[in-house]
Amino acid sequence: MDSGATASPAVRIGRGIAPHEREAVSALYVQAFSRKLGAGIPDAAALRAVVADPLRSGSVLVARDADSRAVLGICGVVLDGRPAVDVTWAGLREHLGIRRSLRALLLLAPLVRSAPPRVLLLDGLVVDRAVRGRGVGTALLDAALELAREQSQDAVRLSVVDTNPLAARLYVRRGFQVVEEGGRGPLAPIVRGIYGFSGYRVLERSVR
Repeated sequence: MDSGATASPAVRIGRGIAPHEREAVSALYVQAFSRKLGAGIPDAAALRAVVADPLRSGSVLVARDADSRAVLGICGVVLDGRPAVDVTWAGLREHLGIRRSLRALLLLAPLVRSAPPRVLLLDGLVVDRAVRGRGVGTALLDAALELAREQSQDAVRLSVVDTNPLAARLYVRRGFQVVEEGGRGPLAPIVRGIYGFSGYRVLERSVR
């Protein structure tokens, strides 16, 4: 994929994070997933550090303003079985200590998703609130589909929670179809109280 290819008149998509962009990218992750991740890591400063340190630059597609080069959105992908934010026990322990790390692992483990062979799994697509509606999310999805083709994958898969209907509609418009649903049932109110959502859908689109 050409890292300088123009995705729209105002947006360029590239793969990889420049050193000076790491803070902005991690802030977008925290902005989008703080409620969900905060179940395991409630301290805001610790959460930012836990997300920023293990960011794998090559596993993140970045949407930038074509003129200012400001980061407008990101899309993480799972490569070599490792997510874009590759949180490890050592990293958790460094920032949280042993007791809080154990609690974080317990509460974050149910959020881990996997994909079948030859399916590229997206690890969080986030667009800055200030530029939503400018086609940034669509451009990132298109870049992820192109990356899957380059890697000879058969499909792209992602998850969306029931509290994010706008994202779900975007994915359906882009040809994604629901392949799995989960999180509903008698425990749904408890799950919602912990993570901020109860149900989720797994969507997939062929790239062939």
